Amino acid sequence: MILKFLNLGSRLPVVPRLIFRLTMGIVFMIGGLLWFLPVLGLWMLPLGILMIGMCIPYFYRRIRVWMRKLRNEIRAAERNEADSKPSS
Repeated sequence: MILKFLNLGSRLPVVPRLIFRLTMGIVFMIGGLLWFLPVLGLWMLPLGILMIGMCIPYFYRRIRVWMRKLRNEIRAAERNEADSKPSS
């Protein structure tokens, strides 16, 4: 789910995409600071940091590599789980 969320706005042109990600990152970081409210929580803080990190080229490449590795690990785990299930 995090991988899909970080790809939000990927179809937008570059400048609106940066503005969108910066805005969403700031909103999520503010929401993370309001962790005591029921819907908001500390989970929003790292997500906001990742969204802002996607706007900085150095961190963008590192986040993309991390996302690619995470996606491959998830797919491998799903394949292993499907292979280990007994057939009925």
